[in-house]
Amino acid sequence: MKTVLTLLVDCAGMFEGGRTAAANLPVKKFVAGLPAGLPVRILRYSDTAMWHLGPEPVPAGEVEWTDLPSGGYLSSLAHAANLAGQSLA
Repeated sequence: MKTVLTLLVDCAGMFEGGRTAAANLPVKKFVAGLPAGLPVRILRYSDTAMWHLGPEPVPAGEVEWTDLPSGGYLSSLAHAANLAGQSLA
């Protein structure tokens, strides 16, 4: 069984502006601190869910970070969890 780390990141409206911007640095640092060969994917969600990095896993050492955007005002955690689950099949 192959290990793949999948992060789900909430970018909903309650985190607009400074809060979403502030979330970028810790997530970026977390990914940068992972073992270089560990496959990683990132799902962002707000009104909907979409892959920020993926759906194909990328080795942590090869991730080129793109800042997370602020999203809508809803939080589609269930949609994000469903996408993550589908990628396991």
